[in-house]
Amino acid sequence: MQIEFQLTFEDYRAAWKASASPLWSKRRVNGWAIFLFMSLAIWIFAITCLGNDDMRGKVMPWTPLFVAVYGLLAFGIRRFEIMRQLRRTADRQSSQRWEFTDSGVRADLGHSRSELDWPAFHRFLDGPAVFLLYISEYSYLVVPKRAFADAPQVQEFAEILRQHIQPHTQAFPVITPAEAGKAQ
Repeated sequence: MQIEFQLTFEDYRAAWKASASPLWSKRRVNGWAIFLFMSLAIWIFAITCLGNDDMRGKVMPWTPLFVAVYGLLAFGIRRFEIMRQLRRTADRQSSQRWEFTDSGVRADLGHSRSELDWPAFHRFLDGPAVFLLYISEYSYLVVPKRAFADAPQVQEFAEILRQHIQPHTQAFPVITPAEAGKAQ
């Protein structure tokens, strides 16, 4: 199967939304835990280390504002910066030609070519507007669904991904004695 497309900012935005971790994912819970710990540490510092009551009275009302600003900086600016970079990069994207075969994926990006075998992909995500082909836990290739001619072709592509991309395990593969004999 071959497709050709040019990534747009909207494709990047759809990929960002599709890859966002759910509200209670491990990654997001860890971020909130660090945020709450920092907030508590600031609050305790303000209560205990500021020697007199007069100073505490001046600092304590500002603590929630500081915590809110810290939260915006820690979580909001990163997202804003990524979206700004994607908007700038999307305009300079060239046309891409991808070919999906039984052995893997070949991509001609206009300025470079790459070829990946199917085992290189850890998993895939079928989002509302894009497919994300993960090559690591946080890195993925974006394939927009608009690149396909029609809905049956999108379903055919999803089936190709299901056949070829299997979730990676943390264990070594089990080799039976019969398979070990074939290898020698």
